[in-house]
Amino acid sequence: MRIQRPTISQPTITEPTITAMTSLTGDGASITGSFSGSFAGELTGPTSASFAESISANSSSIEAASSSLATSITGVQSNLDNASSSLATSITTNSGNITTNSGNIISLQTYSSSLDTNLPTLALPANTTISTFGASLADDADATAAKTTLGLENVTNESKATMFTSPAFSGTPTAPTPITTTDSTQVATTAFVQDRIQK
Repeated sequence: MRIQRPTISQPTITEPTITAMTSLTGDGASITGSFSGSFAGELTGPTSASFAESISANSSSIEAASSSLATSITGVQSNLDNASSSLATSITTNSGNITTNSGNIISLQTYSSSLDTNLPTLALPANTTISTFGASLADDADATAAKTTLGLENVTNESKATMFTSPAFSGTPTAPTPITTTDSTQVATTAFVQDRIQK
């Protein structure tokens, strides 16, 4: 809020008549120096009435600014009320959407379960041919049976981050044979060991 500073007119000093001056300088607005004797002139400045008018004008400006500030505060409060109401409406709408989506997820899970149950007995359209392997896969009752049909019974749904941690090999696993001078954590095959022993 900006308050207007009172406007006070500068005193006006008429050129005095000075006698017996010792030292005195002036420009019609101010006088400095010292003198002795007497002078004749007139000193004029703002009257009490004009000063009171300035104070009254500034009081009116302050009242107008206060009224404007009160109006602004009321507007801000109104905006806050509207924003709160809008937020509450959005929360209610989103809650309804969440409930609806939860219902859709449950329905999808039910459909997936029904698909697993009915897929093996799904009848093919007339004149449709299917390979023996395809028929065998379609007849599998569940994912475990399908893995066996596909030859993937040893495959698990394990992430790459853990599937190679401390692996347990079976059968006869092979690996590249390092050169004889290798001295590292590289896998040492039986051929590498035999070569090092003989040397």
